[in-house]
Amino acid sequence: MRLSVSKNQNRFADVFCDDARKAKKQLLKNSVTQLYVDHYLVGRENGHQLLTWALHQQLMPLYVVVTERQLQKRQAMIHLLETNGYRSADGMNFIKYY
Repeated sequence: MRLSVSKNQNRFADVFCDDARKAKKQLLKNSVTQLYVDHYLVGRENGHQLLTWALHQQLMPLYVVVTERQLQKRQAMIHLLETNGYRSADGMNFIKYY
């Protein structure tokens, strides 16, 4: 299943969540293969906090796509992914490297 977590709907995803609370439920309930994540979400939590939670819960999918456009927020999410074993050739599409 492809999960998009953003204020804007992603046409490539099977399930769309606009806040971290709904996204966490989907990650816990379903087998997510690809995660599209934006920094700014509805509610208190942001995309970076969602990624941190998913990493600690070991619920991260193999593929992660960072859709954030703001450079500083994007770089923070990229750094988090890279320090946890994800690699990317374009800075947008990440795959878990074992």
